[in-house]
Amino acid sequence: GITVNTVDQSNQPLAGVVIEIWRQNGELINTWTTDNTGVVQTDKLTSGYYVIKVIKNPDGYTPNVTETTVQIQNGVAVNVRLVFNAGGTLNIYGVDAAEKGLAGMRVEVTTIDGTRVGTYATDAAGIIRVPGLDAGWYVVTVTKAPDGYTLSEVNQSQNVEITSDGTAQVRFECTRQFAPRARGCQSGNGRARRR
Repeated sequence: GITVNTVDQSNQPLAGVVIEIWRQNGELINTWTTDNTGVVQTDKLTSGYYVIKVIKNPDGYTPNVTETTVQIQNGVAVNVRLVFNAGGTLNIYGVDAAEKGLAGMRVEVTTIDGTRVGTYATDAAGIIRVPGLDAGWYVVTVTKAPDGYTLSEVNQSQNVEITSDGTAQVRFECTRQFAPRARGCQSGNGRARRR
């Protein structure tokens, strides 16, 4: 038969991996979900080629390979090790010109193809952390600047690459918004007259 060991990059077993094993001719042998041992074991299989497919990975993990082919010869068991990398983390910073963190900046994160990941807001330190992202390119778009601040259109959206088990960051610098001047008649000292 075939024994599949699913582990993270630290060689710890991974539960919740859904695996299918197929004969190379396209016949599905079965579907398994790993438990906390991270191991899937088939019954004895006849000689031939088999395809192991990862159908679902645990949240926050990405498989190094999603499909692999093995050969069973003369009934000798085959062991396969599938490694899953913890997802990357995206740190988003909202700061002013003095690099001080700004609370309340709202952003939307999407994959490069437009699939929505989520909407987030900076904390009191001006930081958003989005963990467990699959490796790939993402788009971070500011949907609302912090109260009292503006953001130039050029700086409103940024692309960022997440690597598996890596951390990436994007930084948005916001400009303090000054109160607009009232239009119309004003007295010489700039204060409105009371009547």
